[in-house]
Amino acid sequence: MLIITRDWMVIVPIKPPQIAKSRLESTKRRVTTAELARAFAKDVVAVATQVASVVGVVAVTSDSSLARELRSSGATVLAEPVRLTGDLNAVLEFAQAEVLVQHPNCGIAIVTADLATIQPQSLANLLDSASRSKIGYVADHRGSGTSLLLNRSGHSVTPAFGLESASAHRARDFGDLTEFADDSLRLDIDTPDDLERAIAVGLGPAARRLVT
Repeated sequence: MLIITRDWMVIVPIKPPQIAKSRLESTKRRVTTAELARAFAKDVVAVATQVASVVGVVAVTSDSSLARELRSSGATVLAEPVRLTGDLNAVLEFAQAEVLVQHPNCGIAIVTADLATIQPQSLANLLDSASRSKIGYVADHRGSGTSLLLNRSGHSVTPAFGLESASAHRARDFGDLTEFADDSLRLDIDTPDDLERAIAVGLGPAARRLVT
């Protein structure tokens, strides 16, 4: 089945702050990795709420203080089940199932929480271009990882986030939608070099306040 509506639900999975963005610890910026991770997530959620075809944004987090902030920006928050902590793919299967109970006729866009340069029009354009695809992925700026997954199949799909996730998703018959994504949808921030590149491109307001 291919969902024919052009409406989307966006899922933003947010890792627990104690394990998020550990590779950024060597940054020269005077900010903690937990602070950066929270700011990235807030900016991603804020952008998703601005896209007309997005009828709802669901953040998945175990961070109760961040959850309150995200709710105030218009997101619905799912508490990450303790039993799934550290297993991003299982968390995403859980979140998709929860979303589809309430919104069975919407497409699902899984947007990673570290796309700190994401822009509303860029996301809108991608979702419009993907409206005829059943399942697809967008490769990150390195080409080996995945920055977004799109699911219009009407049921929960099993993601393959982790090492070489782009090829893993391709092997699972996800279509490659990277050509429809501009740089703001591919620049996930994992390393200090990524962060500096994102600062040059332009961060969202929450992250920008931390590094300026």
